[in-house]
Amino acid sequence: RKDLWDKLGEWASDIAAETYLVLIEPRPDKRTKTFKTLQKTAKLIEATPLTDRQRPAAEKWLLDYASEHGVKLTKTQASNMVARAIVDDEKSRSAEIDQLQLTHAVAALKNAVKIDDAAIATVLPPAREFSVFDIIELAVRGKTASLRSALDELRRSDDVYKVAPLVWSQWSQLVLLAKAEAAGASDTIDLGIHPFVAKKLRPLARQLSPKDLAELTELAAERDYQMKTSSVDPWAALEDFLFRVASRQK
Repeated sequence: RKDLWDKLGEWASDIAAETYLVLIEPRPDKRTKTFKTLQKTAKLIEATPLTDRQRPAAEKWLLDYASEHGVKLTKTQASNMVARAIVDDEKSRSAEIDQLQLTHAVAALKNAVKIDDAAIATVLPPAREFSVFDIIELAVRGKTASLRSALDELRRSDDVYKVAPLVWSQWSQLVLLAKAEAAGASDTIDLGIHPFVAKKLRPLARQLSPKDLAELTELAAERDYQMKTSSVDPWAALEDFLFRVASRQK
């Protein structure tokens, strides 16, 4: 809402000093007049998520946070907890550290009689081994045994109506890349595909023939429609598509 954002710049100097305002915006435009006004009139705290590449910083933050809340952790325990709190971002294929999950774990550990590996495992389950991108990759490469394991894990940890749209999205991007390559285009930005995602998907796109792409995309549309409009088992519909990808003639 650009109109509200612009108004915020006008109201900023009139907002009481004790007011805390939380704005959720992954990529705030720091060039705007409102942002510059807020920098001058307020104390800005940017809560940028820590990524997998910032594990040492995350471990230090966790040790400090736990200590402030009366929970004593060893460096090894902090490292273990951070590893368990890594969450894949399916859109950018980056991995972020879920600090909110870690704060909940610290709160739970505060009531533990003894803080050991078993206690940590109880309050903080390990990060899942497979992501949705892995599902597509395993299917395209025809690794049916690993695909079965990955889907079983997702069944236990995720809602199919959360997983399926991500699978369809990854498949759509793969198809776009394949068609772009066939046409001699190479600019993934014009396709709306993150460069990192394109780098991962491009080798997979090359393994699919135009016939594969046409038939499997039609099947994906059918399974998506069935999941939304019929009493079909949604996991069965999704798995049927993925195993059809895996079992295609190569």
